[in-house]
Amino acid sequence: AVREAAAAREAAAAREGKAAREASDGRREAAAWEASLTDERVKLIVEHVAGLLRGGQRQQAVELVEQVAEHGLLVDLRRQRWATADGRSGAVDPFSRDNAALAAAGARREGAAERAAEAAGRQTPPVAPTSRAS
Repeated sequence: AVREAAAAREAAAAREGKAAREASDGRREAAAWEASLTDERVKLIVEHVAGLLRGGQRQQAVELVEQVAEHGLLVDLRRQRWATADGRSGAVDPFSRDNAALAAAGARREGAAERAAEAAGRQTPPVAPTSRAS
């Protein structure tokens, strides 16, 4: 009976450890995915959603919208607007990006990329400075 209780405790501890590792891995993956939402990737995804809608494939568009929402890209099909967790936003069809949040979103995105790389145990390559029109 003592051995069975010890075995049961060990099995429970192993399950808890596995669940904690999986949750941690999931958080790292989500952070890395969100950091990889470059302007080009956002445009590609949003234009794909718009194409699905134009092609009469609303269910597939809804499924894609649900998938990308889990990773920080929100697409509002009713309002035809999109937004990212870091503050970028725009119109779905035709694709456009609002200009108001460009500088702030870029700075936040660079910080998110560094955090994601750190979480993945890598060093971040240096970011080239961007020129700003005055």
